[in-house]
Amino acid sequence: MNLVIVYGEIVSELEFKFIYDRYYKSSKNYEQDKYKHTSIVKFAIKLLNNSVIKVYGYDDIADLICRQCKKNDKILIEGRLDSNMKVEIMKIKKIRFDNIG
Repeated sequence: MNLVIVYGEIVSELEFKFIYDRYYKSSKNYEQDKYKHTSIVKFAIKLLNNSVIKVYGYDDIADLICRQCKKNDKILIEGRLDSNMKVEIMKIKKIRFDNIG
């Protein structure tokens, strides 16, 4: 995965879901099982060049986004690009730049 830092505006509704198979053991290796996620939030953001990308975040990030962000908010995201060309959010900040469109 590649590092991505983007600034944009949330253009879709936040889609928050719980992942119900949290305690399902997929393997005998406990180290892999303890990293399963319990919740996810998905939404789209519009960048300054008018392109729209899909982003998602897990667990604490999902909770933070649902509490502090809404449609039309401008946000700064640090994340990583996955194989489906979506951005997994690692850090997020709701921010306002006065000199940026």
